[in-house]
Amino acid sequence: MTQQPPTGDHFSISIGGAVTGSQVGAGHTVEQHQENHTTHHSDLHKALTNLRGEIAALAEGGNRAEADALLDELQSEADAGRPVQGIGARLRQWIAAHTPGLLETVTTVVVPLAVQAAAAAASGAVTDALPPGN
Repeated sequence: MTQQPPTGDHFSISIGGAVTGSQVGAGHTVEQHQENHTTHHSDLHKALTNLRGEIAALAEGGNRAEADALLDELQSEADAGRPVQGIGARLRQWIAAHTPGLLETVTTVVVPLAVQAAAAAASGAVTDALPPGN
């Protein structure tokens, strides 16, 4: 007795070899979303969270809003893969004027992590823009 396939559409996928970092979908409507969070992104997020806490403990309320805006801008630009050196310089100036005890942390930890995260994000954007097979 021959078994009849069920009615409707049939999809079959076969993958061979080592596949890493890829997505595969089959069907009439396939929606996929991928986010790549690098170690740099994660390290930057942790550093910014810690810095926000330290600023909140040391700076006066009105001054913190300006620092928060600079930190938000730094993270946004780094996540987008855009240069962060100008924002980093403005952040260092703010820190020097309002919470100078945090200047070393900003200079040696936060800004370098933002630069690394921005470079990683920019590299990913360039790679994503390449046609398949490159």
